[in-house]
Amino acid sequence: MKRLLIYTLFHFLCLLPLLAETIVVGTVLDERTGQPIPNANVFYKGTDIGCATNGEGLFMVRTELDKKRTLIISAIGYKTQKYQIEPDQYAGIQVLMQEQNTLLQDIVVSPKDNPALGLMQRVREHRTENDISLNPTAHYDWTERKQLYISQIDQRHLRRALWKSLQSGMIMAEDSTYLLPLYQSIGTFSATAGQFTQSIPPQTQSLIFTPTDYSMLLGGIDRYLNFYRNTLTIFDKTFVSPLASYGNNHYQYYLYDSLQVASGKHYIVHIRSKNPFEPSFNGEMTIDSASLSIRHIRLSVPREVTVNYLSSLQIEQTYTADNIVAQEDLSMFFDFAIKADTSRFFPTVLLTRHSSSVNSRVEANLQPIAADTTAMDTLSHLPVIRVASFIAHIINTGNIPTGTWLEIGNIEEILHYTRYEGWHVGLPLTTNERLLKRVEFSAYIGYGFGDKALKGKGQIRALLPAERRNLLGAYYWDHYTYTDVSDLDRLQRGNTIFYGEQDFTHWLLNGIQRNTIPTTAARQRELKIWTENDITDNIETYFAVKYGRMGYFDFSKPIQDHYINYHQMPSFRYTTLQARLRVGFAEQRIDRYMNRFHTRSRYPVLFFNLEGGGFRMDDMEDDDIYARVEMMVQQNVGLGMCGHLDYTLQGGFVFGKVPYPLLKHFTANQTYTFDQYRFTLMNPYQYAANRYLLAHLCWNMEGLLFNRIPGIRYLHLRELIEMKMAWGALDGDYPMKAPFVPYIEAGAGIGNILRLGDLYAVFRLTHFEDTSTPWWAIRFRIHLGL
Repeated sequence: MKRLLIYTLFHFLCLLPLLAETIVVGTVLDERTGQPIPNANVFYKGTDIGCATNGEGLFMVRTELDKKRTLIISAIGYKTQKYQIEPDQYAGIQVLMQEQNTLLQDIVVSPKDNPALGLMQRVREHRTENDISLNPTAHYDWTERKQLYISQIDQRHLRRALWKSLQSGMIMAEDSTYLLPLYQSIGTFSATAGQFTQSIPPQTQSLIFTPTDYSMLLGGIDRYLNFYRNTLTIFDKTFVSPLASYGNNHYQYYLYDSLQVASGKHYIVHIRSKNPFEPSFNGEMTIDSASLSIRHIRLSVPREVTVNYLSSLQIEQTYTADNIVAQEDLSMFFDFAIKADTSRFFPTVLLTRHSSSVNSRVEANLQPIAADTTAMDTLSHLPVIRVASFIAHIINTGNIPTGTWLEIGNIEEILHYTRYEGWHVGLPLTTNERLLKRVEFSAYIGYGFGDKALKGKGQIRALLPAERRNLLGAYYWDHYTYTDVSDLDRLQRGNTIFYGEQDFTHWLLNGIQRNTIPTTAARQRELKIWTENDITDNIETYFAVKYGRMGYFDFSKPIQDHYINYHQMPSFRYTTLQARLRVGFAEQRIDRYMNRFHTRSRYPVLFFNLEGGGFRMDDMEDDDIYARVEMMVQQNVGLGMCGHLDYTLQGGFVFGKVPYPLLKHFTANQTYTFDQYRFTLMNPYQYAANRYLLAHLCWNMEGLLFNRIPGIRYLHLRELIEMKMAWGALDGDYPMKAPFVPYIEAGAGIGNILRLGDLYAVFRLTHFEDTSTPWWAIRFRIHLGL
């Protein structure tokens, strides 16, 4: 009957008036069984003209051909068939498909024959007009619901079953009993051209996590995942969008089906990553043929992708006719076990986020999380939860919680080592918001076993009642300080806590010295009063007045012989006024009690520093004045599948002949560890300048090469390239080393070794005449992150 239907239709078409159109109708059958093959691809070679067979295996392709064309018929698991079609021809064919000997996972077509490639190219050409974030007239409200759960499963088979449920996008009722809630919130934002501002204060239920905990640890995801851009950033990892201009280099596209709708046709395109170890996606998207815009997209991250701890990531978006995301669902599954089947001591965390665009700003109240008191009590007393909460608090604040309004303060002040004072033991204490919401008191007292002297600090900080953040602080600090760390040097390290890229090495291993030339530090007593203010959403200011005394430097004989022409530098008093400006665009800022954290921005962040004042050396009768002008630019640049590049550029001038500590010192790494912002092969105090330029560049290739090596790619290693450059000049009558030519270091390393650290080989590319330090070295650092 099917053959008769085809022939009848063929003869009927032959009786129609002659038109300049080619029509091919037919059916696609399995040669062995005679059963129809649905969803087979039928298209003309080298074009995007084609269709898919229906449930009965039937198809019809009609178009105007300018020359003889090859009709391709392909289906999963079958050999591809080809037919030569003449122009202005009416043809009826029956296609008998032979099974492929090798089981295929996708439709097999060469790139030149794939109609999906042409379709995707046309979609890319219309990205600008379809990207709602580029439309300044687009205004809508965006409701976002976030939920965080932790797994309490100890049995391996139940854990695997839960994974399957999550990956399929469905959590069965019996599965939900294994997920204990940690946090839930819902908020509404006003969106204009892709920029979001809070319009209704979010409602939250903080069961274990606070909103600030959530934002700092799991907030590294853009509120709106825009697939029209070349890349998307998820937890500081750059994923290539299927619509990227270079998407053909990283994805395979297959035209799966077409649907007839009122506006024309919707094409369904399947997407497969060419290398699942790279940050990429698998899934499908629906394309509107009239506007060449996305109507629906459903993607998942391959399990093999080089992102630590991430075992599942699902994203689904539905778009309106105006190209606004009507609904977005995102779920992420983190497994913190070293082995996938280990679950007793390592939790599994599920993050879900549901977002939708709405016209009204009135949103229903947050529904309570379905969790009984017994389950929550059990959760809060789980050892892994207690330990995780304890560690998370230390990572986020630097303080050790005690469960009261008084905490053990900055952990760096508990124990550290310097050559001058030896091991230093301190007891830092600080109050938290349980005592006063807007005022913090902190103090510590420490003892150095080398110099047998007590040191300490007392500090108060207060948040003033104002529309924008306005913080006022004061401290008195008596301590030993290295002179090679300035305010800008501290700022360039940023808040690495938020990015999940913790580097503990220098703090933990500072006592392991590698330099044959010993280091020293000066005792500093300083009184400072400062204020931090938000001028706009993009501009922050900092003003300070400082009065203090810097003790003398006892330079050892090797330092004196190599770099400095005197043995001791007299102590001096100083009074300083400082003003600093920070300019950052499109940043999300997180305020935790008295501390502020910034998320990374796609745009450069600018710092301007101006300070000036007077000083008096002990061997001088009159005061002298000085001034300092500095500028710094910092940015994290996403490079798509090539990873990301972090760079810092810094330069400045110091006016007036100043004591050694007030010059710019080029920071030297004094340990066997690696520090991104210190020169590895430079001795301490080797160079100082009153005019200087600095550049630090770090390229993390995110496994670009390692992900292509069979076997090695399962280790999730990352290639690291470093470059550090400095130029400076020392004008005036200083008893120090003369101005120097540019100093350059370069390094190459392997990152993410056992998820714990990095190993570098570092080389000095200039100053080979300096034999006091090696020209190359191997260094390591402890480096945890996704």
